[in-house]
Amino acid sequence: MLKDVPPCLAAKRAWWSSQPARHSVTLITQLSADRLPALRAQCAAWSGPLAAAVYLPLHNPGDSGALQLSSVNTDRMQAVMNSIDTLLQDTDTAAAAATAAAPAAVGDLQRLGGCQLRVLLVYEVHAQEKATALYPVNSLRNFARLLADTPLIANIDVDMLPSASLSATLLADVVGMVGDTAAGSTVPLNPGSAASMVAAQQQGSTVFVLPAFETACGGPALADQIARSGKAAVAEAMRQECLAPFRARVAVACHNATDFPRWLSMGQPGGEALEAYQVDYQTSFEPWFISSRSATAWFDVRYRGYGKNKIQQVAHMASQGVRFRVHPTGFLVHRPHTESQARKIFLRVKFKSRRNAGLLEGSLFQHVEQMWLRHLQEIQQGTFQVVVDNDLVACLKQLPWWRNMTTYS
Repeated sequence: MLKDVPPCLAAKRAWWSSQPARHSVTLITQLSADRLPALRAQCAAWSGPLAAAVYLPLHNPGDSGALQLSSVNTDRMQAVMNSIDTLLQDTDTAAAAATAAAPAAVGDLQRLGGCQLRVLLVYEVHAQEKATALYPVNSLRNFARLLADTPLIANIDVDMLPSASLSATLLADVVGMVGDTAAGSTVPLNPGSAASMVAAQQQGSTVFVLPAFETACGGPALADQIARSGKAAVAEAMRQECLAPFRARVAVACHNATDFPRWLSMGQPGGEALEAYQVDYQTSFEPWFISSRSATAWFDVRYRGYGKNKIQQVAHMASQGVRFRVHPTGFLVHRPHTESQARKIFLRVKFKSRRNAGLLEGSLFQHVEQMWLRHLQEIQQGTFQVVVDNDLVACLKQLPWWRNMTTYS
């Protein structure tokens, strides 16, 4: 991996919801197989299609690259497939019930959940157990994106819950609730609607940033509650110091460009009208956003484990002239969970090396940091080239909804 060799992933099986997509934004995510409960929670919070790549690392001692699985690993694989079977059955039932409910007001739409789930299970066989921590985050993001066939996508980590207000805005397009159309009148596009975001692409490549928050108390239950609520609940939780902008305490540059005070004041008495507003890119900015399925830059697969994997993509897109606008109503809430092994390894070296610089030599942390600095220089010089999996390129040429794709940058 430290030689930047692409992951050796194998696809085991794909699942596809029997329910039609309820709107034109596909939420894209990736996760290790032990995080399936997080996928269930995210699906419950989302009203549209959700495409997920599930990763199962397998340790085969002495394996020389063959994909023949031991009996233990075969059992593990079957257990994961059984869990995904159950999840898809449950989410399809919820999606069907939500469709049948067909509410008559936007306020009711905010209580709708039940995504239309699409899952790709991939695995990777490792001869050394420690290699199982090299989570191929960007490969998984790319493969999950393959499952999307809507005009817009939102590549979101599985521990982030999309707000009900975002679903309500997107569903309003579908059920014709963007004003009174009974007399055939021309209705302006609803701010933050899928139609308005698609229209914005005609004026140049644009992404719509989703402000992200994290809880400081209350755990997953509070995250679930706030995601189901609106800006008023966000503001109140922040006032009580139970909610804060994501990573504001440890890495303010990652999300500060979003301008949280401005977003919170929009639509409030004395505040601005609800409209998407443009923000300037800043180094290390790494927002989650809604963007064009076909025009968004792919993730570079050389980033594995933890660190810089999303920062690199955003920097690359900014260098290509992409505009960043903040969605006026939608937001994300981080759902607390146990720390991943990849993050533990990365941060352990990062912090301990401050006292013992020798720990950096040959570490994943050092490799990722040096790679990012090289890529940043190439981005600034206009010479950076994204590296993607060969299998991804082959799939783009075969899948009917991707055949018009002409660039992988």
